[in-house]
Amino acid sequence: MITLSSENKKKQTVKAMLIKAKNMVPKGSDSKASTDPTAEQEEEDGLISPPYPLEELARFRETSSALSAMVDAYKTNIAGFGYKLYYNVDINSDDIDEAIKEKAKQEWVVADNFYKYCNFDSSFCEILQKVIDDREYMGFGCMEVITDGKGRTAGFEYVPAHTIRISKIHPDPQPVTLETVDENGKTTKIIFQKCFRRYCQKIEGTNTTIWFKEFGDPRRMDKNTGKFEIEFDSEGNPIKTDISPEDEASSLLVFNIPAPYTVYGLPRWLGNMMNIQGTRRAEELNYRYFQKGRHTPLAIIVNNGTLTDSSLDVLQGYVNDIQGVEGAFGYLVLEGAGFDDGDPTSTSQQKVNIQIKPLLDAIQNDGLFQEYIKNNKDSLRESMRLAPIYTGASKDYTRATADVARAITEEQVFQPERQKISERISRLVNQALGIKYVEMRLNGPDITNKKDLAEAVAVYHKTGVITPNMVIDAVSALLNQDLEPISADWGNLPINIVLELVKQGKLEIEDLVVKPKANPTYTDNEAAAEMNTEDPESTENTTESEEE
Repeated sequence: MITLSSENKKKQTVKAMLIKAKNMVPKGSDSKASTDPTAEQEEEDGLISPPYPLEELARFRETSSALSAMVDAYKTNIAGFGYKLYYNVDINSDDIDEAIKEKAKQEWVVADNFYKYCNFDSSFCEILQKVIDDREYMGFGCMEVITDGKGRTAGFEYVPAHTIRISKIHPDPQPVTLETVDENGKTTKIIFQKCFRRYCQKIEGTNTTIWFKEFGDPRRMDKNTGKFEIEFDSEGNPIKTDISPEDEASSLLVFNIPAPYTVYGLPRWLGNMMNIQGTRRAEELNYRYFQKGRHTPLAIIVNNGTLTDSSLDVLQGYVNDIQGVEGAFGYLVLEGAGFDDGDPTSTSQQKVNIQIKPLLDAIQNDGLFQEYIKNNKDSLRESMRLAPIYTGASKDYTRATADVARAITEEQVFQPERQKISERISRLVNQALGIKYVEMRLNGPDITNKKDLAEAVAVYHKTGVITPNMVIDAVSALLNQDLEPISADWGNLPINIVLELVKQGKLEIEDLVVKPKANPTYTDNEAAAEMNTEDPESTENTTESEEE
C-alpha cells in the first residue's frame, strides 16, 4: 500500500507501506539432504556408503509426476511383456545326437517350472518390474535368490534396494565354471577366477542386519555375521566357522546402472535433479496461489490524508485472513483522515482522496512458470532417452511418426536393456540349475507393421523366391502365434519349385494329409478310400489351381 501525506501546502512527503500475508511458505516445503547416520558403522563392517541417500532418491516418485511416468515406461517395456524359453541348439536337426535332444527337452521342463513357480505371491516379471523400478530411481535393484532344503536354486524374491549396503570386494578369488554350447550341442567348460562381494540388509525399524552373498559365489556364508565358512587370517592361516543350515545366507542378484566411481550405480535422471526440484517449487507456487494467493493484487493510494489506524489494522487482518477461493469475494471499507489546509485560523481539512488501482501485470491469468516446467520435463525425458509418446506428452503424432518413435526407442533403449538383463539372469540360473540347452529371454512389444509385412510377402510370392517356412514366419507374426516350421528340406525351397516337384511326382509330401472333421458315420478308412479313388485329372487341375 502506498500512502501520500502532506504536513502543509508547501511541503509534502511520500510514504510507502507494504502489507502482505504472513507465513506464506507451508511447513516442510524445503527439504535438505540428510546424511546416513550408519555410515561409520558401515565402514567398520567393510561396507561402502552410497553416494546419495538411497531412500530420498526413492522418494522422488513423490516429487515428480513426470519421473514416475518415465520409470513406469521402463518397467512396462523391459519386463512387462513376459518371457519366452528358447533352445540353444536346433533340436530338429539331424546333426544333433538324440541324447542331446532328450536332455534339452528335460531341461526345458526344468526351466519352465522354475520361472513359472519362482515365487508364491508374484510372477517372475512382477518381481523383475519391482527391481527395475528401484534401479531407475536409485541406480540399482536387488533380487534375492531362494534355495530349497537341498541348497538348490528354487526361486526369487524382491528386496528393497534402499535397505541394501554393498561391501568391498572380498580378496579371495573363487573358481567359477562356465559351460559353453556349440552348434552341434557339444559343451566346453571354462574356469574363471572371480572375486565376489557381500551384501548387508538393514531391516527397517530395527537394528537387525542380514547378510547375503553374491549370486554365483560357491562358498557358504553365515547370514548373521557375514563370515564365510572358511576364511584366512592376516598370516594366511585358514579359520573355519560352523554354519548351520538355518543360518546359511542366501544369494543376492544386483542390477545397477554402471558408474565408474560407485558400485551402487547412478540413476539416469540424476543430472536433472535441480530441474525436478525447480519444477516442484513452481508447482507449489501455483498451488499456493489458490491457497494463499491474492485474487485482487492492487495499490491503495491516499491523497491529502492518511488511513486511520483502525483501517490499517482492518486491511492487515483482511490480507492475513484471506484464504484462496474462500476469500475470492468480500467487501472492504477504508477510512481516511485529511490533513489541514495550513491556515491556523481555519478549522477545515483538505478532502481525502483514496484510489485503488489494480496491478494488472501481477494478476495470474494462468499458472506461473509454465514454459519453465515444460522445458524441465523435456530435459528430464531426454536424460531418460524416451520419446514423448511414451509419457503421453505429445498430441501431434501421426501413425507414421509414432511408429518411427517407437521403433527407435525400442532399438536404442529397451531392447538393449532387455537383452542385458535376460542374458545375465539366464546365464546365472542355468549355471545354478545345470541347464545347458535352454535359455530365457524377455519379450518385447510387437511393433511390426502388419500391412507392410503382408505387402512384402505378396511381393516375394510374385517373384517366386518365398519359401513355405518364410510364409509360416510371416503368418506367425501377423497372427501373434507360434507356428511350427516345416522340418523337411522342401520347407526351405521356393514354393513354385515345391509345387512343380509335386506336380511332376518327384516330391512326396507325406505330412500333408487332409483329414475331415470328426464324424461318427465317416471313418478314416472311408476317407482314405475316397482319396485313393480320386480322379488323376482332377488332382492335376487342383494342383494347377493352387499354383495360380
